Amino acid sequence: MTEFEQAVLRELRAIRESLVVLEGLTLRRDAATGLATPEEAEAMQARYETLIIENLWPPRAD
Repeated sequence: MTEFEQAVLRELRAIRESLVVLEGLTLRRDAATGLATPEEAEAMQARYETLIIENLWPPRAD
């Protein structure tokens, strides 16, 4: 893999990480403001945990 390809992959991972954080903030907001029912909040939490596993594991080495 070229240095350029590695740089692109690092940037894509950073974008994914940002999206996961945004999803978590949205979940907290919706649960705190009552925009989501308890069942919806639970489903969103499960989705958020899945996003973390899929996009942030294993941790970056760089």
